[in-house]
Amino acid sequence: MAILEDTLAVVTGGSQGLGLDVARALHLSGARVVTLSRHAPAQPQPWDHVLVDATDEEDVARFFADWQTRFGDRNLLVNFAGARYNIALVDSEPAAWRACVDASLISTYLMIRGFARASQGRPGAIVNMASIHAAGAAVGRSAYAAAKAAVVQLTAVAAAELAPSGIRVNCVAPGFIRTGASEQMIAAGKLDAAAIEQRTPVGRLGTPEEVTSVVLFLLSDESRFMTGETVRVDGGWLRHAEV
Repeated sequence: MAILEDTLAVVTGGSQGLGLDVARALHLSGARVVTLSRHAPAQPQPWDHVLVDATDEEDVARFFADWQTRFGDRNLLVNFAGARYNIALVDSEPAAWRACVDASLISTYLMIRGFARASQGRPGAIVNMASIHAAGAAVGRSAYAAAKAAVVQLTAVAAAELAPSGIRVNCVAPGFIRTGASEQMIAAGKLDAAAIEQRTPVGRLGTPEEVTSVVLFLLSDESRFMTGETVRVDGGWLRHAEV
């Protein structure tokens, strides 16, 4: 496990799912963790939590104004906020489509900007959340896929801009992971786990811990010569060409 003592780690979308798993791992690695989300966590955690709508410019600015004095010599940011809008393009509604994009893309943009400003030239690392849908076309995922593809390119541009200040920016693109949300979709018949496992070279869905371990690697000095990269964690699903 990466050692991240004496760092402040901000985790957007850290109240549930993969974001919560990352926050827990960061806490166990010695980081001072603060999670952000629109809603209060279901259970109290041994780290700070702040109610923030990361798609709202004023909310984000207020958070960094309040927390800037708590930044250390090296700081971390994890952008795992997001929302799904699974519907055919012709049946979609612009307001809902835009909200889906905002949840992944605008939140990531505002948090990167706020974090970079609050860092005031101090080094750090950022990890953004993309998806295999950023590169693979799935029916009904126009908003989600477009947003995640944009996050990949935003990561690359931010990495180039922030490198001189010592801030690295990378991205993780999970595949099909056994989260609470995916388990509900499987139970409801909205996701065919058997078909996914058959198409995945390693033969199974991933676990949250397998995503988290990559995130910690990208945040730690073990990846100090990596920036602007998107790392897929999908068991080979996207690369597998069935013939």
